[in-house]
Amino acid sequence: MASKKHGFIGASSDIWGIDMGTTDKEMDVIFETYQELYGFTDMEHQACVTGKSKHNYGIQGRIQSGGMAVYHLLKHILEPTYKNNFAVGKKLRKRSKLYRGLEDQKVIIQGYGTMGYWIAHYLHQNGAKIIAVSVNNCSIYNENGLNPHDLLEGLNIWKKERDWTLMSKMGEFYLDERGLYKNCDIFIPAATEVTIHKENVEKIQAKLIMEVANGAISHYADNYLNEKGVIVIPDVIAGLGTLLANYYEFLSNIDKRNQSELTKKWEEESKQNFISEVNTILEKANIKN
Repeated sequence: MASKKHGFIGASSDIWGIDMGTTDKEMDVIFETYQELYGFTDMEHQACVTGKSKHNYGIQGRIQSGGMAVYHLLKHILEPTYKNNFAVGKKLRKRSKLYRGLEDQKVIIQGYGTMGYWIAHYLHQNGAKIIAVSVNNCSIYNENGLNPHDLLEGLNIWKKERDWTLMSKMGEFYLDERGLYKNCDIFIPAATEVTIHKENVEKIQAKLIMEVANGAISHYADNYLNEKGVIVIPDVIAGLGTLLANYYEFLSNIDKRNQSELTKKWEEESKQNFISEVNTILEKANIKN
């Protein structure tokens, strides 16, 4: 493996992770090859890549992590539950003219890979409407909302067989990206870099943009959106879910510890905080244990 010879891979040099077009299968192949060649000499070989399957020292929940993080970010903006988030959330909603709560917020997603699907799944599950999705320069639109699971099935058929019969039953199916430019509350670019640029930024009708894909918004487009008053949550924040999952996988590999040991302290503190909150409520209500 030339990459190891030149220091391009390894727990102490460069830890490879999943990117567009790769899954845990590809990461498993890289890891197993590395392990076979260097497992006896490199004691940290488990951490040479992240995004591995669970039986190859990956962690549970990594696939869903990116989508779940986007859901929680939007929830903290639209439904702040903590005092320190309330003022920030209110300020952002006021500037973008978004109403409070996820319920019935109209969402458009650009890209429908693993990240796009799980974003749609969690937002749909919590009351938001996924009104449009684009993939491979095609798009589908339904103002009443799309079902994420049915949509995934339809898109898979379209990509494999170029048959859009099922897609056309779900909504308006276009052989271009015009579905992206419908009026919406939240726009989520989850495809590739620089998909929002000088040529199309003026067509986007959104109040808030969650930049999930790395560098999805060009410099020109970012300036234009700021002047227009559109709230942009940058990729360094919107993409944290996957990064944190990869970091936890790296920690579990480097320390030779399983996932439950890494989260044990957090779970204990969460339970203690919960018990404390319950006791506070009981004391305020003059109810003794």
